[in-house]
Amino acid sequence: MVMAPTVVVAMDDAMNDDPLAFRLGRKGRAHSTFGKGSHTCPGAHLARMEMKIVLREWFARIPEFRLADDAPLRYSNGIVGSVKPFVLEWDV
Repeated sequence: MVMAPTVVVAMDDAMNDDPLAFRLGRKGRAHSTFGKGSHTCPGAHLARMEMKIVLREWFARIPEFRLADDAPLRYSNGIVGSVKPFVLEWDV
């Protein structure tokens, strides 16, 4: 069996300028989060819409936040890569 993690598609600097930088307005994203071609996730459009709503509401309520100093990001690998739970801080 060959397992190809989907996260590595987006890590190529030739495909995505500074791939680890978080930029919501990034143009021309190259990734395989929802698959490709005939293997595209049928729920991709709904998932994107849900994330837009979540982020819009979050930024309306908590516009300034940061990663806690003592809580670095940790990742899990495999076929689907993910960020492990982390701590955010913001001023009230």
